Amino acid sequence: SARHLKSDIFIVARANHDETKAKLELAGANRVISPYAIAGHRMASLAIEPGVVEWGQDETRSKRTYKTLRIPESVAQRVHRKLRKAS
Repeated sequence: SARHLKSDIFIVARANHDETKAKLELAGANRVISPYAIAGHRMASLAIEPGVVEWGQDETRSKRTYKTLRIPESVAQRVHRKLRKAS
């Protein structure tokens, strides 16, 4: 396995189902992501704060590199509260 070849490797795994996450972590993944959960959160963010999400998309697509977007803490807190209510 990759872990045997390089013990300090950082492994990111994809889980298609909630019950798969624990298995992948047990197998040695440092992080497990779910494309469905990411898409769901993105859709909720777009529904709640469309301007923030669309602005972020435009900014990151302007170049083929990643950027750090600074969002005011008050906006981040408001979006977080609305997402928690929605879930």
